[in-house]
Amino acid sequence: MVRTVSPFSLVRLGTLVLVTCASLGAAGCYSTGHETGGELLTAQTGPTTTVNDDAGPQSWSDLYSTYFGPSAQASCTALSICHGGPTDFGSTESGFVCGPTAETCWSGLFTASLSAFPPLLPMGGSKDPTTTVFYQALHVRGATSGGVMPDESADGGLGYEFTESDMSRIASWIAQGAMDN
Repeated sequence: MVRTVSPFSLVRLGTLVLVTCASLGAAGCYSTGHETGGELLTAQTGPTTTVNDDAGPQSWSDLYSTYFGPSAQASCTALSICHGGPTDFGSTESGFVCGPTAETCWSGLFTASLSAFPPLLPMGGSKDPTTTVFYQALHVRGATSGGVMPDESADGGLGYEFTESDMSRIASWIAQGAMDN
């Protein structure tokens, strides 16, 4: 049996696909509520960071309080549209939910809330932290493309830029097993 599809149905389907692709491509959240981005989080160019053995042992609790917690420099949950809950704009666009505590944020790194997205980190970390989605999503000072997080975070709209030292600490934690410690 041959089924006829009206041109109107095809237009509606095309529009739905276009809108879906556009919303999935949005990569950031601004305090003004408008969408930005579209860059692949893994397409980082510019300054590279190597894991510095001098960074020493790193703990999630220290990284969370320094960078990612509610009042930290690059807070994942500072704005209600970012990664605090599963319906927040940032969470629906990335699959990452940080949640209200260090434990829920750590857990969120390993579990994507939406099946269309990979987890930000593999369980147990990675011997090459620079290849992880989490590492590549972070905005490095001086980079002209690549990581976009945090985008308009808790710093009044400036967007925190991770330094080489920051990235080395984060990379060391990932290489050391990315433990909840």
